[in-house]
Amino acid sequence: MGEEEYYLELCERPVQFEKANPINCVFFDEANKQVFAVRSGGATGVVVKGTDDRNPISFRMDDKGEVKCIKFSLENKILAVQRTSKTVDFCNFIPDNSQLEYTQECKTKNANILGFCWTSSTEIVFITDQGIEFYQVLPEKRSLKLLKSHNINVNWYMYCPESTVILLSTTVLENVLQPFYFRAGTMSKLPKFEIELPAAPKSTKLSLSERDIAMATIYGQLYILFLRHHSRTSNSTGAEVVLYHLPREGACKKMHILKLNRTGKFALNVVDNLVVVHHQDTETSVIFDIRLRGEFDGSVTYHHPVLPARSIQPYQIPAAGPAAVTSQSPVPCKLYSSSWIVFQPDIIISASQGYLWNLQVKLQPIVNLLPDKGRLMDFLVQRKECKMVILSVCSQSCGSRAEPQQPASQKACADPGRGGPVRCLHSRAVAVHRKQGDAAQVRDSRADGIHPLSEPVSDRSAGTLQLARHPELVQKSTVRSQARGPEFHSQYQYQKKQRKKEKKKKHHPSSRRRQLSHILEGSMYLTEF
Repeated sequence: MGEEEYYLELCERPVQFEKANPINCVFFDEANKQVFAVRSGGATGVVVKGTDDRNPISFRMDDKGEVKCIKFSLENKILAVQRTSKTVDFCNFIPDNSQLEYTQECKTKNANILGFCWTSSTEIVFITDQGIEFYQVLPEKRSLKLLKSHNINVNWYMYCPESTVILLSTTVLENVLQPFYFRAGTMSKLPKFEIELPAAPKSTKLSLSERDIAMATIYGQLYILFLRHHSRTSNSTGAEVVLYHLPREGACKKMHILKLNRTGKFALNVVDNLVVVHHQDTETSVIFDIRLRGEFDGSVTYHHPVLPARSIQPYQIPAAGPAAVTSQSPVPCKLYSSSWIVFQPDIIISASQGYLWNLQVKLQPIVNLLPDKGRLMDFLVQRKECKMVILSVCSQSCGSRAEPQQPASQKACADPGRGGPVRCLHSRAVAVHRKQGDAAQVRDSRADGIHPLSEPVSDRSAGTLQLARHPELVQKSTVRSQARGPEFHSQYQYQKKQRKKEKKKKHHPSSRRRQLSHILEGSMYLTEF
């Protein structure tokens, strides 16, 4: 299979760390995206490497026992280390501050600490089997201040750093989830909700496993992804991924179901707002886009894979050894290995090989794998770095001069409701501009403190409204309009009348090529904002 058939790949520059072994323990921090390699409990060294920075952090700690969890606060100011089920140790990494360790014990009696999460540079949450405790760390005083706590029986927990939401599993079946939202020293309890477990024989004990749950932000909204396995006795054709939308206000609601049509072991990633489902048995992956049209039954939308299942593009690991033998050919990486560990949104770690990759989507191969150009454009306009790929699709669509003429009825049936392929591509090109305006407003709203857990808005109507209200775009367009003067506007009116006349003519190859030039010029002009 050639490279043009692979639409998923591992990043070219992975984070490399010392392999896990009996002496070296490896930890991953989902908030800072850092890998910790702890040798001999830290006595012989700790090396921290992240995906964003290429300068590793190295230090040593006293060996005070087995390290259960280790994480830096945001901005790497304070180190937290859990060695027991009752306490967490802290050490300042701030200049002119004491680096002596200080300890905090959980407040709840007879409680065991399951883990902890940093929500800011000086705020941390202890998750115990009896609830959660929210602390403010005071590095100058080498102490912690309890801000708030909540008692609840906890089976396991999950944290989404992008939304600062912690999800707690409760009840005997572990399928009642209680979310908490943290921001600027406050802890908010969101409405709890129940995950629907699949039907099973009475003799089978069902419970919700942490392995089957993921949290991710998709198109600016927080979703809970539940990998639901069906029993062999059921009539279902295979497993499916159920997406629950978790808003800031209101109850969590089931919104989408992704049909996998197969059984076995799965893993989930979210890349560029696409849900990627890996299947270990077949060593393939499929992608889903919840923005594409699906089958709506009145309450949820059912989606099928956008593309045929494909493996991740083969990856070559450089041969290890002294400089004299590094000229050896690279070693193929074992894809979909049982030692792979997947983290959200796009992290894949092989602790046995000592690599951390970011999963990436390749857009160019998708052009040939998705024959429906209308659906292809709907897919591409939602992706990052899509401009050049869209322009190439437009060029290919109208550059085929040898295309046979078809009756008008067949053309309408081939692309119903779109007015022909060229007009379809034009509408998608306009959508690119609309998407950029929406993205700019999202960035501005986040800068103003608006959290992405707000209610979802309508795609097209809301996007047009947001673009019209964007003050920067309105101001720039007004200035540009004034600078052109009345001569330009009279010429524009003339061109507008000419375009109306051209629409009345029958479609033929020459007119389609002329229309393509207007599309390409218009799309490039729109991106000037």
